[in-house]
Amino acid sequence: MLTPLLRTYPALHTTHVSRYFPRDNVAWHLEEPRVFRKLTLSLPAMAVIAGLLVRLIRVGVSGISASWWGVFGAIALGLIVLLTIATAHLGNYPVKQWLWRAPLFGLAEGAAEAGVSALLTVIGVERLGSTSARLSDWPSMATDTIVGTPGLAFLDGRVVMVSLFALVLAGVVQVVRYLLLRSENRDHTAVAIHEEHERQEQAASHQAD
Repeated sequence: MLTPLLRTYPALHTTHVSRYFPRDNVAWHLEEPRVFRKLTLSLPAMAVIAGLLVRLIRVGVSGISASWWGVFGAIALGLIVLLTIATAHLGNYPVKQWLWRAPLFGLAEGAAEAGVSALLTVIGVERLGSTSARLSDWPSMATDTIVGTPGLAFLDGRVVMVSLFALVLAGVVQVVRYLLLRSENRDHTAVAIHEEHERQEQAASHQAD
């Protein structure tokens, strides 16, 4: 039914078919912007960005709400930003390099965050609990940020936090890689069995002839 219609109206074939099925195939390549790529490769740059954003988020959320919800919201949002930026940097390198890159990233991020905290303290917007922080409070605040609070087993320190996250992320990467390799081997096995089955059928058909 379609063939006589195309013969009668050849314009349908030249316009609609060519519109939906172009003669030339175009290969699309999705590439990250070079500037962003170079930025994620730099540990100091990513650490400074993370430290700046995390501290500003903490001050901003604490300024909006001084309740416990505001404190937990600032911690949660800052944690998400920190670990996301750390992942963007670590993802450019092999897992073996994470052994030193993760602690170094945490150290650099903590130092950057402490520097931003000092500037905010001078301005008068940095908070220490429910009160405004003073310059005399800054050394202990900086130490708690980088190393962690002893009462929390140093888990809130940036060095330990990023290192533990990198350890968990490395485990997830290894599990996913194992599952992909296992699935790939399974597909190869299935293809080999199918090809062998086809060869046996062809051999049987030749013998029957």
